Amino acid sequence: MQVDAKGFITVDSQRRTSDPQIFAIGDVAGEPMLAHKATREAKVVADVLAGEPAAFDNVAIPAVVFTDPEVAWCGLTETQAKTENREVHVVRFPWGASGRAITIGRPEGLTKLIVEPKTERVLGVGIVGAGAGELMVEAVLAVETAAVARGPGRHDPRSSHAF
Repeated sequence: MQVDAKGFITVDSQRRTSDPQIFAIGDVAGEPMLAHKATREAKVVADVLAGEPAAFDNVAIPAVVFTDPEVAWCGLTETQAKTENREVHVVRFPWGASGRAITIGRPEGLTKLIVEPKTERVLGVGIVGAGAGELMVEAVLAVETAAVARGPGRHDPRSSHAF
């Protein structure tokens, strides 16, 4: 097996190592070192072994930090977009404006959407707040299904109107 510069085992999109009969998943196969990633990689390997078409795609693997409040994200981050000089719309919703957050006494949160300007596709989501890890399920679904986030009155995705 081959190892990269960081000491991770090199794998292809089906998680095969340089020996096609050996697969590697989880932390040994590289970052992000998250249980969600390892679980998805295991499913890909099981599908490949069963003869099904499968490949690992790291686009929407969720990450959750179990602090109080929780921090969670998936997909493209604002920092990554800046590093890649990628134009995005960043839409923020402070939980202090949420009736539910106020009702449960936890308004100290924020939801952030990273949106592709032309198509309005959700590329990434960041959430800070009580229960952010549970809310991340919906965020992953939005990123994986190429959901669209439109501002009020927005109907034409080619419009240059900002959120």
